[in-house]
Amino acid sequence: MFEADNRVKIYLAHVIYESGKINDAADIIRQLVEAKYVLQPEDRMLVINVWLSIVNPHRSAILNMKDIPKPCDNIHIAIEEMTEILNKNLDEIINIIQTHILSQSMEEEGKALFLRYLADFQRYKLDCVDPAEIAKIGSESRSNYMKAIDFFKTQPNQNVEILMSSYLNYSILLADYLDQKLKALDLITQQHHELSMSLEKYPPDTRAKVQDIVDLMAENIERWKPKQEVDL
Repeated sequence: MFEADNRVKIYLAHVIYESGKINDAADIIRQLVEAKYVLQPEDRMLVINVWLSIVNPHRSAILNMKDIPKPCDNIHIAIEEMTEILNKNLDEIINIIQTHILSQSMEEEGKALFLRYLADFQRYKLDCVDPAEIAKIGSESRSNYMKAIDFFKTQPNQNVEILMSSYLNYSILLADYLDQKLKALDLITQQHHELSMSLEKYPPDTRAKVQDIVDLMAENIERWKPKQEVDL
């Protein structure tokens, strides 16, 4: 009966999420995992998408406000408040993954998936914390990306979308936060070349998603590659 009740709750979280009530869905998920409910494979992307739906609007708003050419004092205050909210949400999500989800009895693929997104959430925190904390959190994020990539790249039936997006996000961590732009550039250039050459082998629905990753890789390659000196 207890297990059946939990399946009803996770279904309810699906319905509530689809209706746009993101925080309510997140509350149900938090209560379930804190009560030791083991997430099933079909539940995992729901959980991740709920968290991303909480985090991404704040990240986008902060970036947009920072891009304002001549921000007023009120904008600076708004950025500080939004950053504080984002940091709090990230702390809660990271704690849930580390304390409740990774300790669950699940197959390695499930753990690798959550390690990948744990690395993402830790990377997001780097925009919220004091500079003194960046090295530690960045190192933790890097370690989790590497564990996830090491698993996904050895699977006979590779999930190319999750693997290549992991390479992309790992490279962003290296280049933009850990001062390893050349290493990131080498890594992502190789993956971009291999992925571009293999696009045609994927079915149309997968190919469209992979093409998006290829395009994002190309944008970052352009952003990171050394600027050629102009002859005077």
